[in-house]
Amino acid sequence: MIKPLILMMVIISITARATLRLDPFNPPYTMTCQSITEQLQQQMALWQFYGVFGPYNENSIADNQQIWLKHQDGRWQSLSAETESNLFLPWRLQTFTDHQLIWQAELPKYCLDIPTFLMPLEGK
Repeated sequence: MIKPLILMMVIISITARATLRLDPFNPPYTMTCQSITEQLQQQMALWQFYGVFGPYNENSIADNQQIWLKHQDGRWQSLSAETESNLFLPWRLQTFTDHQLIWQAELPKYCLDIPTFLMPLEGK
């Protein structure tokens, strides 16, 4: 009577430990780096540069400058040197030139590429 009870407790213990080893913040599936990059490119393609408020400073956003972007569905987003929007994560504005915004995205650790998105300053 005691041996089956001990055996059952050992099985439950092993099963519980295996379940606890799973990381809830790291999904068990992985996407290909190419599909992640394509998905991120599509995300950024929905935004368009609309204008700059404040003094122009090539290659960086000046302290009192705001960059305005407009989404395809009509939403607006302002970017400045002091604030970064979580809306664009994992994208970060890398460079601001006189004819384009250059964005870079961080991919999962298993991807070696660093995707870049060039947003033309059509609204300028």
